[in-house]
Amino acid sequence: MERKFISDFQENMTVSAFFVVFSKDIRKTKTEKEYLDLTLMDKSGTINAKIWDNVDSVSPKFEKGA
Repeated sequence: MERKFISDFQENMTVSAFFVVFSKDIRKTKTEKEYLDLTLMDKSGTINAKIWDNVDSVSPKFEKGA
């Protein structure tokens, strides 16, 4: 599989890859449901990502800088 960098991303593209977690915050929606707000990074740039489901089980698996 060819390595894709953030700078190669296009709208609606499916990506399966590893990135550095530049920032990680637990936030709440208007209805008080928690979600993860992430900034992911590679050598080509950064991109914002959100995890909406299973925040309690996913969040402890990685930290900023991982």
